[in-house]
Amino acid sequence: GSAPPVPNMEGSSAIGSSGAAAAGEVPSAAPGAALEEPPRVGEVVVCFLSGSEVVVPVVAEHTVADVVRAVLAQKEPPPGRRLTLLDGGHEVRLTDSAAALAGRSLTGVFSGHDLGYLVFNDAGDGVALLMPGDDAFDPELAERAANVDPSSWVAPPEGHPECRNLASLDLGASAIASSNIWGTGLAGAEKLKNVLRLGSRYGDPRILGGDTSFIFKERDADQSLVVDLGQPTFLVRVGTMSYKDRWLDRLEIDTSSQEAAPSEWTSWGRAGCSHNGGPVHLDTEAPISARFVRFRCSSGHYYGAGARLGPVFAYGVADPAR
Repeated sequence: GSAPPVPNMEGSSAIGSSGAAAAGEVPSAAPGAALEEPPRVGEVVVCFLSGSEVVVPVVAEHTVADVVRAVLAQKEPPPGRRLTLLDGGHEVRLTDSAAALAGRSLTGVFSGHDLGYLVFNDAGDGVALLMPGDDAFDPELAERAANVDPSSWVAPPEGHPECRNLASLDLGASAIASSNIWGTGLAGAEKLKNVLRLGSRYGDPRILGGDTSFIFKERDADQSLVVDLGQPTFLVRVGTMSYKDRWLDRLEIDTSSQEAAPSEWTSWGRAGCSHNGGPVHLDTEAPISARFVRFRCSSGHYYGAGARLGPVFAYGVADPAR
């Protein structure tokens, strides 16, 4: 595929002192206005999980709090939610310099509480979202497992600040697997979805309780996971987290640009794996058009072991022509 053209932006917002920030979230701007607007040093693009974007021009004196105010002037947060800006997997502090982020794409997330997580209900026929203050909420579990540590992620590709991870439930992605050690019921389905969930801090609360990683079934001779990104994209990096337990001894990645039921695949090659686990990925020299991503793997943990896989990552941009 060819390199994507510059995507259309939803809007451009100049930073001022009258942004519609939620009370108590961002310090209000100083009263009064300068007679002459300072020169711009660049702009920050804030991308939302819905696919919309807001472009914010910045000057040397601006902080991230000013960027937040400018974004909230265009996008009002849902009731009870706040705007968090993420650079890669890390939350940007309100006091950080906005000028230092000029030219970068940040991810905007309207989140409830960072430590929310999903659990199976008592009847076992559905899931419930638990938040701090709920009777069944486990603060120790939430601190430990509600969000995937960004240091374990497949890192965003350097040199492509416009790219973000598109393998997300909130963006409409879904996954099917050749087998599932957890079965075909609700438990298996929710643990499979965890390959596309990084936690409530990043817009996708994870199912918790016991071992909630996705694992292929024992003695599956052709272990494969196919992720439908839900939209045409251009990708530059694809990969997955892996683990010491049920470690990967083989990982091959392919993509397809077909709209449905893909039968034609473009091979990205074979990724280097380690029995120590850790993130593994493959890159392309030029962006590749893709709707589907296929991970084919095996585990060297013991003979016939099902591999433990995910969360998975697909860094790129949505096809602006679609």
